[in-house]
Amino acid sequence: MSNDLEQVNIKIACPVCYSKWEVSENSLNNVSKAEFARQICGCNTEVKIPSALVQKSYSSRLNKVIKESKREENKKLPYLWSTMTKNNIFIDHVEEKLPETITLTKRRGIMCKIFSPYKYIPQWRLPFLYFGKFHEKVKEIENSVDKSKLNKKYILLKHKCQKNLKNLPDWETKFDFIPDYSVDHDNSYTILRALKERDPWYIDFLSERFISILDKRKEVTLCRIPSATKDKISGCDDLINVLASKSSLLTDGSKCLQRIESIPSAHQGGIRDFDQHIKTAKIFNSHLIENKDVLLIDDITTSGTSIDAFTHMLLLAKPKTLTTFVYGVTIK
Repeated sequence: MSNDLEQVNIKIACPVCYSKWEVSENSLNNVSKAEFARQICGCNTEVKIPSALVQKSYSSRLNKVIKESKREENKKLPYLWSTMTKNNIFIDHVEEKLPETITLTKRRGIMCKIFSPYKYIPQWRLPFLYFGKFHEKVKEIENSVDKSKLNKKYILLKHKCQKNLKNLPDWETKFDFIPDYSVDHDNSYTILRALKERDPWYIDFLSERFISILDKRKEVTLCRIPSATKDKISGCDDLINVLASKSSLLTDGSKCLQRIESIPSAHQGGIRDFDQHIKTAKIFNSHLIENKDVLLIDDITTSGTSIDAFTHMLLLAKPKTLTTFVYGVTIK
């Protein structure tokens, strides 16, 4: 009997706002029901999307600070804050290709635009395991394709460009065990397979799509948010390495942000805390950041706390501009 059939769903409630969910018991990972509910609830971790009027007001205030600054060092920080709300390194109108782009309100009201292509459905919301029955069906499909006749991106899971896979026999029936099956399930699995499982094919696919939206005139240093575990290599490290190998304009800055002390990961019950990130991580090779166009990459964002912390750290290294990109924004 597969693990999917043995799953037991339980009911949990947020201790703050009493919102309720039904989740898989496997997703708790030795965390109490109350603590797990608090982590996933949006009542105290909601990523805010400011109105156009608020964003315009914010830009005006930043410009005023810049104009009123008489000392050169006072001008730098407001300018850097303003770069985090702009498209510094991508092609024009990139939001059309990155439809899940949001704006995070950081500490002290500072705004940070997070560019993102996909929605992410977390495991706890699902009655199956991504790397259980879902993975088995994907492998069945991949193994049924004559790989010598298809570009490898067509062997990946069902993306908009993968029309050949969509037309395979029994495609829909293979996933009929999923209620309200959608492309969001596919994208979520792809993110995990590439950046959590470190699958080379999937990493290469994501790298090709990423390069297609970059401004080919810009030199960019690529950084990533480090793993919760000290010295652990992540799929984002692999991705940056692949990207840097494909373009001489891209610099591998994957070692610029490093964890100097391990902390519990969020999915294992770790608390998402700004100060904890700051105390357990450090910047290295700051020459790759100073006065450079810098891109901070992460796989998935839920509360935005890690992005808040690591953009703060990067700003202290005085980049020319700072842009943030994640592959998946967790559905609330």
